[in-house]
Amino acid sequence: MLTRSFCDTLQVRIRTARRIGRGNKKDDTMPVRVGFIGSGGIANHHMRTMAGKPDAEMVAFSDPDVDRARAAAKQYGGKAFASYRTMLSKVELDAVFICIPPFAHRDQERLAVEAGCAIFTEKPIGLNLRRVAQNAELIAKKGVISSVGYNWRYSDGGQGAKRVMAGRKIIIGNGWWIGGTPGVMWWRQMAQSGGQVVEQTTHIFDLLRYLVGDIETVFASGMGGTVSQDEMPKYDVHDASVVQLRYKSGAVGNVTSSCVVSQGYGAAVEVFARDLVATVADSRLKVTVPGKEEITRDKVNPTVAEHQAFFAAVLKKQGPPILSPYADAAETLRVTLAANRSMATGKPVKV
Repeated sequence: MLTRSFCDTLQVRIRTARRIGRGNKKDDTMPVRVGFIGSGGIANHHMRTMAGKPDAEMVAFSDPDVDRARAAAKQYGGKAFASYRTMLSKVELDAVFICIPPFAHRDQERLAVEAGCAIFTEKPIGLNLRRVAQNAELIAKKGVISSVGYNWRYSDGGQGAKRVMAGRKIIIGNGWWIGGTPGVMWWRQMAQSGGQVVEQTTHIFDLLRYLVGDIETVFASGMGGTVSQDEMPKYDVHDASVVQLRYKSGAVGNVTSSCVVSQGYGAAVEVFARDLVATVADSRLKVTVPGKEEITRDKVNPTVAEHQAFFAAVLKKQGPPILSPYADAAETLRVTLAANRSMATGKPVKV
């Protein structure tokens, strides 16, 4: 008599074999069967963007708050689960979108990869560098397609800055993200979000890495004390921080963050070469040279662009390249966690 666990394992292996066989078909026109781990705010952004697109079919949704998964299933079709483990064992999937808070990353990536799924993970990809490194190793070993939601790379501004700076010796790479505090409780707790640098300003660090190159050393300072526990219970993230950067290329820069400017200020990346500045901000690219300034506004939705790249890769179709695979996103996480260590110790930290 076959045990239930044996049958479940056999079903997963059969589904995995079917996926691998299907993925090897050169002209596969069937949509990618997508499941979601996490059905909250950022997941819903991806769902809305994905809805109605021919390359993707949303077929399963999981969330510890099962009502959120049920709401998504009702709107887009498919099945709802309280457990991602159950979803992965019960539903045939080609790809999984992992849209969960930083602290919640445990075995989701590993189980999805072992089930034969391509993975799209929202940033940041966790708080535990050891686990992230193990995931990156497994992804490489299995040859699994991966992408991470650093969508600034896909923006017209990010791509335009990349072209403008091609072949130039970059001397400074700066950025900032200054605004208010997101409303979710986990975001205001260092142990759960990693703080603003890790969870939010990570987009700035990532685009700087994309444009300027890898970062060698960080030296960071942070401050707090402007937010009381009466205003925001459990708040212990930095109110503001400045992270000095030394790039492997020799370029220098800094990134400024604050989450207590509730009226908002904005987020931007500025890259400098001799007699040239490229600024990516407000869905536009501004290029400044002596005596001239040119502004180009974004036309492409960067989330659409990152989806197109991911699904084209999964379907083995011609399409734009994935610009932020999991292993590369791990390097951005390494930088931001190093910045946190520097704030804690008051010393420079090699990345």
